[in-house]
Amino acid sequence: MITITKALENGDTVIKLAEENKEVQVEQLLGNYSTIVEKIITEQVEIPFETITKDSGNASEGSSNRIITQGKNGLKEITYKAKFRNDIEIERTVLKETIIKSPVNKVVEVNKKVVTSRASIERSTYNPATTASTTLAKKVEGKTPQVKTFNTSAYCACSKCCGKTTGITSSGARATSWYTLAAGPAYPIGTIIYIPYFKDKPNGGWFVVQDRGGAIKNNKLDVYMSTHSGALQFGRRSLECYVYM
Repeated sequence: MITITKALENGDTVIKLAEENKEVQVEQLLGNYSTIVEKIITEQVEIPFETITKDSGNASEGSSNRIITQGKNGLKEITYKAKFRNDIEIERTVLKETIIKSPVNKVVEVNKKVVTSRASIERSTYNPATTASTTLAKKVEGKTPQVKTFNTSAYCACSKCCGKTTGITSSGARATSWYTLAAGPAYPIGTIIYIPYFKDKPNGGWFVVQDRGGAIKNNKLDVYMSTHSGALQFGRRSLECYVYM
């Protein structure tokens, strides 16, 4: 009789891997039962400020926008419980979030707004495409963007996020990190969106709407990320975006 067992750190025997009269390779069994280690991780994450615009009823014609209050990012501390198998993180659960410093919203007084058919979106007097050198920015360089604040979250290609693991988006293309966005039906597949929050990332902040989602309404965006832990860490944020329709 050969009995091989797996013990946790407290010494308790929890798994019986082989039974009497059964031929089993010891190396094969041990390879199938790798140790899972749990760690408590605490990180500090910035809370991005929002930009609020206010009409100026007595501004003279042609006057420029005026910043009333400069925006400042806040700070929060997040405590996770992370699971690792063979030093690779496989799961992360948020245990606690504590606001250390609340963000200060940026307040801008504007002289004139040109409103589109969707009242929540306004035309921007600033066009990021004119100062960017990415391929996506060049495609929309002559267009005037619409500025909107989206409730933004993140997702990956795992079954928890998508209910499938193929990574194929609604457009038929495979999802790509720092490129793919999921947006509501008001934004056609192929819509280019610039998000200043990601300006220091590999894509310079430029994304393409390639995906949909049951919970993605017109006031929400979902940013595709390559790992589930990265999507969890991003959480949910209110981000200013420039939409090129």
